[in-house]
Amino acid sequence: MGISESKLWITLRSLDFHSRSRFLRYVASPYHNSDTRQTTLLAALINSLPEAPERETMDALLFPGLPFDYFRISNLLSDLMKLLEGFLVADYIRDQPFLQDYALLVSARENGLDKLYTSVEKRMEKKLEKTSPFTPQAFYQNYTLEEERNIFSVSRTQRQENSRLDEKIGALHLFYISSMLKNVCERLNQENIIQSQTRPEAVEAFIGFINEHYHKYENEPFIRIYYRILLTLTHPEEISHFYELMELLGQYGETMDREELKPMYQFAQNYCIRQSNRGRTEFLDALMNVFIRMIDLGLIYHNGWISPWDFKNIVALGVRLKKFEWTDDFIERFSLRLEPFFRENALIFNRAQLHYGREEYRPAMRLLVQVEAEDVYYSLGAKTILMKIYYELEESEALYSLLHTFSESLRRNKTISGYQRTVHLNLIRFVRMMQLVRERMLYESGKAINARLERLRQKIESEEALTQSDWLKSRLEELKNAVLK
Repeated sequence: MGISESKLWITLRSLDFHSRSRFLRYVASPYHNSDTRQTTLLAALINSLPEAPERETMDALLFPGLPFDYFRISNLLSDLMKLLEGFLVADYIRDQPFLQDYALLVSARENGLDKLYTSVEKRMEKKLEKTSPFTPQAFYQNYTLEEERNIFSVSRTQRQENSRLDEKIGALHLFYISSMLKNVCERLNQENIIQSQTRPEAVEAFIGFINEHYHKYENEPFIRIYYRILLTLTHPEEISHFYELMELLGQYGETMDREELKPMYQFAQNYCIRQSNRGRTEFLDALMNVFIRMIDLGLIYHNGWISPWDFKNIVALGVRLKKFEWTDDFIERFSLRLEPFFRENALIFNRAQLHYGREEYRPAMRLLVQVEAEDVYYSLGAKTILMKIYYELEESEALYSLLHTFSESLRRNKTISGYQRTVHLNLIRFVRMMQLVRERMLYESGKAINARLERLRQKIESEEALTQSDWLKSRLEELKNAVLK
């Protein structure tokens, strides 16, 4: 096996420049490694990136004058891999103050350093007191501290009644309730996405438990928020739960950990989308408010960048609500927060979306044909807008041609999800039917056309797997009004 196939080389190549530099310093430290050949080998491997050196070259470098031995390098690579694993653990803990304090606390107890133990214990307690509101991670940290305190108490006094067992149980209970509540909400949300009809018994049991005992936990903001999320999922028809959720997010959002706050807003976002899909268009404004809050709080970013798909959805919503100036400003202000790899394609498509919303069809068409087909979702969006434009402009030949190529590409493309394929094929089918009805208006009676329109309306409303349903219904209404004239 060559060096390029070794676990060490594959892992080393995946690290960024700064991590590799820190690893080299780690290996060079006599505390971690006393074999200078490891340091020499690692430096040579790093300097050879991205191409892996030959074993013979490394063997000659490290063992000059000796005949080549395959296993000498294998042993060094294996030992260096163990050092890399130790480095990755140390590098992770470097940014985890709680883990550092906990490890020090355990070490102080095991080495009989009671004064140090008391000092670290107080420091950890003060840090946890400043954590507000508590999240599952903080509940778990509190439980971990209480567990260690209990071990210390029993080991020093040998008297069980002086232990902190009750505190440990209480902390563990809150960790369980908060974690289970969050996970149950994620499971219920998943059901909505994949249309699952089965639900684990444990989920049903927990929902029954929390509904009965929620009053015991309503002083905990995290549990209060997730209980409202749970109610939006189990009782979506009662919209008061959504507005109570938004009020709680406004109340605690500034103090909540960002990594915990983001999925909370995403639950609110998904609720608005589901409600608007059911015909409650007032939730489009609510969805825009959710997006604006996420932008203001910096929750829209992932590793400092806005997802091109989030960018697309925000622009589409702004266009749909006819907030053209706000949408134009959003595109200009936030386009630089798109990763460079996606930026040009995203800008072309989203500026085209804005032109389409303003009924500036020709500029929109010029941009849409430039959208790169490699990005599936932007490609689907571009074809959908072009299809709507051809219909609006009554360019029937171009429309039929696009409907044909669009449907063929959907059937051939294996990277498109089954759901996306279905909703777009249904859209194509209904647009084709609508165009045929419009053409029949030239020679069929108004009564016959109205009958066709009514049948088409019923089919559209009964189809659950459909995109652009509002646009289809509005165009059907236009045809119906045209018949009356």
